[in-house]
Amino acid sequence: MDDQTLTAVLMGTVGNRAAMDLMAFVRLADQLPSIESIKKEPETAKVPTSAGAVAMVVYRALGSIERDWIDAWVTYMERLDPEAQGLFVNNVREDKYSRRNIVLTNKKFTEWAMKNNHMFAADKK
Repeated sequence: MDDQTLTAVLMGTVGNRAAMDLMAFVRLADQLPSIESIKKEPETAKVPTSAGAVAMVVYRALGSIERDWIDAWVTYMERLDPEAQGLFVNNVREDKYSRRNIVLTNKKFTEWAMKNNHMFAADKK
């Protein structure tokens, strides 16, 4: 079944929005590293090539990160482009982010933040 046919079938089954979201995942799934690979092998876990897949990895980490694998995430995150790192950090810094304290108090993360403090500087006009 080609992508257009599958998309049409999904739209009829789960609705337009859900079908489009599911198809985006299907198209990018082969680029996504597993959470386990990031936890166990952050230096060699797959790094996506497309911006959409990178964003999915970052948002998945934001939604699932726990104290026991922040170090591994930071090691992995350093392999992502600066924009992806900024996406993660800007979301972590949000007051409403539920895992904010466990990330911001992690030693490896704070070391990363010190090395990358230019990301936190205000724009100069």
